[in-house]
Amino acid sequence: MLICFFIAIISSFISDFVGIHILNFDKSPISAITVAILIGLLSRYFVKNSSIFNSGYQFCIKKLLKVGIIFLGIKISLSEIVNFSANSLIVVIPCIVLTLLGVLNFRKYFSITEKMGLLIGVGTSICGATAIVATAPVINAKKEDVSYAIANITLFGLFSMILYPFLAKVLFSNDSMAIGLFLGSAIHDTSQVTGSAMIYSEQFDNKDVLKIAMVTKLIRNTAMAIVIPFIAIKYNSDSFRKGIFLPKFNLFPIFILGFIFFGMLRTFGDYNLNHENLAFGLFDNLQWNKIVLLISSTSQFLLIISMSAIGLTTDLGGIKKMGIRIFYFGFAVALLVGVLSITIINIFIL
Repeated sequence: MLICFFIAIISSFISDFVGIHILNFDKSPISAITVAILIGLLSRYFVKNSSIFNSGYQFCIKKLLKVGIIFLGIKISLSEIVNFSANSLIVVIPCIVLTLLGVLNFRKYFSITEKMGLLIGVGTSICGATAIVATAPVINAKKEDVSYAIANITLFGLFSMILYPFLAKVLFSNDSMAIGLFLGSAIHDTSQVTGSAMIYSEQFDNKDVLKIAMVTKLIRNTAMAIVIPFIAIKYNSDSFRKGIFLPKFNLFPIFILGFIFFGMLRTFGDYNLNHENLAFGLFDNLQWNKIVLLISSTSQFLLIISMSAIGLTTDLGGIKKMGIRIFYFGFAVALLVGVLSITIINIFIL
């Protein structure tokens, strides 16, 4: 955890030093997120036995990332969450359904098993590694299948996290809604979406994109609670009828409620401030703004720490082992999700 903490500090320093003091920009064009991931990747690749710290890295990814996302809710009002959700559903539902149908139909052209296809399909369309790990037991997937599927998601998710913010700028100019929907629906893992949206927000000074992308991704995450039980029933229908297979589904991402709570906190605090001159009857305008800024800044730093951990846990050597067929298939599925997202946004949103 301390390693991730120090990389986050160093990344922020490098971002500001190079962008502001060397390149003479008012605001650094180099994202601290990108720097943190690259330092993490290089550290993992060149430092031997760095994997002994994996439990700490995983804590940063699984716990601190969620806390950062929860605090991120302070930047968005409840009305924005509702408004963004309507457009997000229009994009997310077809993307998930069409991706899974596509995976099941064209996996045979890559000589990929149905189970491997499903793991990569749910990981790409819903929630990255979390969806893969949640799906694996209900279809009795092998450990090798899970490892290769996660390696696939890691590789193409990392690639899209860095590339898609700039692609989105080209495709959608600076349309906040379209770009946020694209980043939130086309990139795989929650951490990758967060990193990509932060890169765009920092590089192009558009804070709304981060809000929209996060709401879109959190809606995708909740789809696990519907899709994975459906897959379990489909693949274990005989066992269900006999009462043999009774999995426990604990698939709703609880941290989403925390994100909404902080959105409500911001909404009611601003409302009180506008109508009674005191947020919650306690804080004046200056005090309330300081509280919001503190929570927001803490969120951003926690997310940079999490991105450091993403780099430190990306095993480039493991990715090499997954095989060319799986590589091509994963690329095809990642491309499919991206094309579907762009197409749906252009048809129904723009």
